[in-house]
Amino acid sequence: MSGENKVLRPILATFYMFLFKRLYALAEQHDGRLPVSVRVLLDEFPNIGQIPGFSEIISTARSL
Repeated sequence: MSGENKVLRPILATFYMFLFKRLYALAEQHDGRLPVSVRVLLDEFPNIGQIPGFSEIISTARSL
């Protein structure tokens, strides 16, 4: 693994964490549902590092 990949992992994990937080906040503003359906295709997902609380995010996101 190159040094660049190791440096980018925490940045990508932080990006996804804030993406999901923003989607949750947007859903709260619209009575618990997003105004537009969102699909996240996570190709190469295991290579970006660990997203804090991801299992909880996935389990609750389906209802939004």
